[in-house]
Amino acid sequence: MACELVNNILDKADINAVKMFKLNIKGWLTRQAFAGIRSLFSDELNLNSEWKTIQRMHQLAEIEPQWYDCCIRGCMAYTGNYSELDVCQYCKEPRHNQQGKSKRQYCYIPLIPRIKGFFQNKSMIKLMQYRHNYSIDPDAISDVFDSDGYRNLLTRHVVVDGQKLPHKYFDGKYDIAFAFWHDGHQLF
Repeated sequence: MACELVNNILDKADINAVKMFKLNIKGWLTRQAFAGIRSLFSDELNLNSEWKTIQRMHQLAEIEPQWYDCCIRGCMAYTGNYSELDVCQYCKEPRHNQQGKSKRQYCYIPLIPRIKGFFQNKSMIKLMQYRHNYSIDPDAISDVFDSDGYRNLLTRHVVVDGQKLPHKYFDGKYDIAFAFWHDGHQLF
């Protein structure tokens, strides 16, 4: 049914854009590789530029992207305490070109609208209940939810700004457990 729905809503160009976007956000494509694929397959596929592809994905997802300046070499993002810097702290590359425009930007897709989007899709809601429905096996570790860290959180009350709240971590059916692993891969 999902394929039928996709085929009725999205045209071939949109489907190709979704596929390229997936490759891009998974971290499998550099900007050069993205451009190379567009060039190599231009006779068979009508692929938009990376920028146009990102814009189209935001249109389809109805999520407004946020663009941030970053070092041309990917050393740092010009955000927070670094938002006013004009030169990279690490490689000393200038932030802007001669016309005063940022040499490079990365796209941040805000988290909250993405999570809200999950709850607008029945199959995603069901998938997101995996954690709630998961049965912990105290004698085996076959999922992150079997880990000591997660099990420890289940016994603790949530504390916000030093205030102990009446509920425990992951009490609710729709609570979301976030985890972040980093292997040294460039984030932007």
